[in-house]
Amino acid sequence: MMINKSKNIQNLDYIFSSIPMPTIIISSDLKIIYINNFAENFLSKNFKNIVGKKLEEVIFFEENIIQLIIKSFNLTFSFTEKYLKVFFPNKGEILINIFFNKISGYDDLAILIFEDFPFAHDRYYDNIKSNLSLSGFSSLISHEIKTPLSSISGAIQLLEENIVKKDKKFINIIKQEINRIIKLVDKMSLFDDLNSDFSQNLNIHDILTSVINAAKVGFGKDIKFTELYDPSLPNINGNRDSLVQLFTNLIKNSVEALKNKGEVIICTSFNSDIQFKVLDKKNKKRSFLPIEILIKDKGGGVPKEITEQIFDPFITTKFDGTGLGLPMVLKIVTEHNGTINHNFEDGYTIFSVRFPIANKR
Repeated sequence: MMINKSKNIQNLDYIFSSIPMPTIIISSDLKIIYINNFAENFLSKNFKNIVGKKLEEVIFFEENIIQLIIKSFNLTFSFTEKYLKVFFPNKGEILINIFFNKISGYDDLAILIFEDFPFAHDRYYDNIKSNLSLSGFSSLISHEIKTPLSSISGAIQLLEENIVKKDKKFINIIKQEINRIIKLVDKMSLFDDLNSDFSQNLNIHDILTSVINAAKVGFGKDIKFTELYDPSLPNINGNRDSLVQLFTNLIKNSVEALKNKGEVIICTSFNSDIQFKVLDKKNKKRSFLPIEILIKDKGGGVPKEITEQIFDPFITTKFDGTGLGLPMVLKIVTEHNGTINHNFEDGYTIFSVRFPIANKR
């Protein structure tokens, strides 16, 4: 029976070979019965050397992935696994996304699709770790800089009383620069761990609506905001003020990228199939993050030379920017056990934020 099904699948090669990603079809006993050309190239092996082998003989997954595939066969659900480290005998260890789904009409067959991308995407976790380090550093630097600045400001005030008029412009320059340094240090102090309450039960649409209404009368008054919301979206746990700051930063970035003319699209959706890895107490763990918020614009986008560094502190292309906006966004997302990703698709710059569902009480 399985032989007939295998032939039927191979007869559909013209369909599966058109999928522009490595595609493998496996049976419920985890034997490979088909691979497309992209999979052959990806694995550096031809069809005859792979078909008939067990999946784990060809690809070495992280712990529990094989069990997850078996469970998916038994319970008939699909899943997506993001940022998965796998080992291929001919390629070594790489980072990929995988998509698993049962094939309609074939209860004992499933399709497995691989999405390969540069290993540099693991930098996401390096950004989080540097962000966490910045939290402690900002508290130290705030004290070490503000204390001498206070003394300098006091000395400047004493000098100002006795200085001649023509030299006052230099005093004003010094005062302006002192104020600029204080503002920068104040921004860095936002990275301090203040033990905020992240257990509030919140509707993400209420937060987005609040941010957008404020933008419409402020920095985004000349922008068209398009809201595409899933009305059935469940609540999340979090801190309202932090989330308002998060989405204000992202939406303001979109507005500035559009040079105050154009459209910002805000979408929300629910996808229960997708798993991500998040950093929990400085360790990676697998977590379901079904609530997704997309912020999209057709502005200038992120320059390619800093794409992998946009969440690093002090990285900016703005003339008057501090480079602390996106690191702050990353910090808030991490505190909410979520993820944030950036990509460019169909002319849109897209920031994707994902959160878990609120805990039941």
